[in-house]
Amino acid sequence: MGSPSSQLESDGHRHRGLNGNGLLDVYEDSREPVPARVEDLLSQMTIEEKVGLMFHTPVMVNARTDIGRQEFRAMGIRTVLNPMADEA
Repeated sequence: MGSPSSQLESDGHRHRGLNGNGLLDVYEDSREPVPARVEDLLSQMTIEEKVGLMFHTPVMVNARTDIGRQEFRAMGIRTVLNPMADEA
């Protein structure tokens, strides 16, 4: 699931191909109902990917911090749940 995204077109609508398979999967199609999209995505994820969604590194970032996406990735941080903390 970690492949680069590409543009897919279906019936005149453009979509991001998120898994790089060249097909428009249900979860990639914004016209599909959310429950169907969620079910399709979960069915394609490995157990490791699902478990990884449950663990997030706590990071506090205030407005004066200029850390960017590349710096987070270099530290092994892939997600930030609260990127802006209130300044003390």
